[in-house]
Amino acid sequence: MKSLNLELNELFYYLTEFIDRNGFSPSYREIQTALGYKSISMVKPKLLELEQLNKIKINNYKSRAIEIIGLKNRLQQETPINESIVFKILNDTFPNRFSTQNDNVLSISKTLLPEIDATDSCFILKMIGTSMVDAGIDDGDFVLIKNQTTAKTNDIVYALIEDEFTTIKKYIKKGEMITLFPANKSMKPVIPKKIKILGVIVGCLKLKF
Repeated sequence: MKSLNLELNELFYYLTEFIDRNGFSPSYREIQTALGYKSISMVKPKLLELEQLNKIKINNYKSRAIEIIGLKNRLQQETPINESIVFKILNDTFPNRFSTQNDNVLSISKTLLPEIDATDSCFILKMIGTSMVDAGIDDGDFVLIKNQTTAKTNDIVYALIEDEFTTIKKYIKKGEMITLFPANKSMKPVIPKKIKILGVIVGCLKLKF
C-alpha cells in the first residue's frame, strides 16, 4: 500500500485531530488556513489523494462531511499504549495546546505513522529556513524525526555536518560519496567530508496559531 508523503500526512493528522476534538470535519477554508495552503483550490485535490489511499471518505453532497475511515471504531476502543508514538520536544516553540500534560512530549496515534514502532525513539524540531520548501517542509513547520544513525538513498535526514552544524536535507549515496540535496532550486547540494546521521524525517506538522 502506498504510504503518505509529508504533505498528506500532515493533512491527515490535522483532519483526525480536528474531527476527534469537534465531532465534525473542518471546512475547506479552515483546512487552507490551518495548513497554510496558498489557495483554497489546493484543498480538494489533496483530500482526493487521501480518499484514493482509503484514509478518508468524502460526501460531496454535504458540507463538513469528511469521514476518517475507521476513526469511530478506534475512538470506541481503549487505545493500547503501543498504539501511540511519543515524540520528545527538543525546544520550547511547540504550542502547549497540542502537547500532552508533560510539555516535553507530543503523543501521536500510531495509525497516522504506521511505519514507526511505538518503541522507536522519536523527537520533534521546529524547521528553520527554506531549504526544503519543495518537499513540503516550510520555515516554522514542526518536523517529526525518528532517531537513528543510518539512512538510505532518498531519505530526508537530520544530520550533523563536519561536527559543526545540523541540517535537514535529502540523502543520496552513490558508492562512497554522500550528497545532501536541498529541496529548493535556489540552493546548491552539499557534499560533506564528515556526516553523522541523527535521524530520518517521518512527518511534518503545519500549525497556525
